Amino acid sequence: RNAEALKFRAGKVLEEVRGLSAQSSLNGEANAWIIKPAGKSRGRGIQVSRSLREILGFVTDVNSHAQSERYIVQKYIEDPLLVNGHKFDLRQWVLVTDLNPLKVWLYEQPYLRFAMEKFDLNSEGDRMSHLCNNCVQREGDDFEAVKDESMWELERFIQHLEEKGQGDLWGRIIKPQISRVSVWAIMSALGVMEGR
Repeated sequence: RNAEALKFRAGKVLEEVRGLSAQSSLNGEANAWIIKPAGKSRGRGIQVSRSLREILGFVTDVNSHAQSERYIVQKYIEDPLLVNGHKFDLRQWVLVTDLNPLKVWLYEQPYLRFAMEKFDLNSEGDRMSHLCNNCVQREGDDFEAVKDESMWELERFIQHLEEKGQGDLWGRIIKPQISRVSVWAIMSALGVMEGR
């Protein structure tokens, strides 16, 4: 009886969590986190970890270069949208022409960059599986043979979604969310942005 009652209560709590966070299904159960040096680019210094002790040890180690750097630590999406088993990121250019009132323009032709290894949440150290940066993917032994598959134009992605029976996903969910997130990101930095 106690086990059934506990299971019932746990189910109710999970329902509440899902109600509070639209992205709760993406969080997963592996407790994976991504650590990114704030001042670096091209995938340098990015790590995936499941251990709070490891994360805190890395970002606070006084004997390493890490102490002088700032980091972004965020929940890793454990169940990402994949294309043929591969992670991808979507590169979207944004132009801000005025800060007051805020005017933001999005380029209509974003593109996708792919990780060349199939996504595997259990391979935390496999940069080819987790990072989509071109600089990282070029390190792969067979990059030259597969480089044409490392980037897609938007039209090819939409075609892929249509083939999977998800043709409306881009226009109905992804594009509007990119617009909202772009504006939110810019609004979060308004206090430190300077007009030119």
